[in-house]
Amino acid sequence: MNTMLPLLRPDDIGATLRQDTLSDSDTATLHNDVASLPGDTARDLITACDASLHDRAWGRVDRNRIGVVKLLVALLPGSYPLVREWMFRTDDPYFYELQFTFCCFLSDILLFTPPDAATADAVLRMATEYLDRVPSDEAYNAFMAADMLGDHWTGDAGIEALVEVAQHSRNPVGRKAALGALEDAARRGKLPPHYSAMVLNGNDQIPPI
Repeated sequence: MNTMLPLLRPDDIGATLRQDTLSDSDTATLHNDVASLPGDTARDLITACDASLHDRAWGRVDRNRIGVVKLLVALLPGSYPLVREWMFRTDDPYFYELQFTFCCFLSDILLFTPPDAATADAVLRMATEYLDRVPSDEAYNAFMAADMLGDHWTGDAGIEALVEVAQHSRNPVGRKAALGALEDAARRGKLPPHYSAMVLNGNDQIPPI
């Protein structure tokens, strides 16, 4: 769905963030839209997204939060510092709700045209670090980060990241989520048969894949 973002003027930004259609928009299509924005406008849009997410009453409405998160993902790599900042905020259920939502859409970086391998790698490393550090799964945020790597990340890199967390992380929240995602991947046939059997047998001492 084209949101006409290339036509944005600075005074249009607030209205754009409140479009009912934004949450239904395809993230990769949004990325194509924002790629043609002037640099100053893109930076203003990122700032406006940040301000919108700080409005907790507004951000707790699913459609609002989803729309702005999709837009921030579409604005990668320019929005990466802000996405990372929100991903590592703690001690508030609202932050974990946002992190869950980000993890629903961050893998869409793999659908961008042309591909952006450097930003995809940065997102993959951020998700791995997130599982190694996240203190709570109260909004299923750790679950969603692990699920993104195990189910939505194409190729082997996501599974390899989960194995790294399961092998080496001392964070029980992230490690539990990684092990659960590996079990799900085994059930879907995404792991070698011998490795699947070991994971599904409840062996939490995970060797290299």
